[in-house]
Amino acid sequence: FLPAHARWSMDSTISIMANGQYNYLVKPRFDLYSRLGAGICNFNQSGGMGDVSDNVLAFQVTAIGIRAGGNFSSFLEAGFGYEGIIHAGFYLRL
Repeated sequence: FLPAHARWSMDSTISIMANGQYNYLVKPRFDLYSRLGAGICNFNQSGGMGDVSDNVLAFQVTAIGIRAGGNFSSFLEAGFGYEGIIHAGFYLRL
């Protein structure tokens, strides 16, 4: 059995960040870079222990990032902030 205050909650997060990037090495199929980003994050939670809505500063400092591939490539970044310590994914250059 759950205590009376342990209920389901619904969370939503919306963030907008501006990023700047410094490229150490740019090759046709390989990039090495660092990145800084800052913006705002809106967090809403309803249910649970009550309703909460807040705007907070969102930031990301990427110490090193690697992008490999052509127009469709993959990336791996190491840093600190809103996107986490390790950030990886796919990238499409248009």
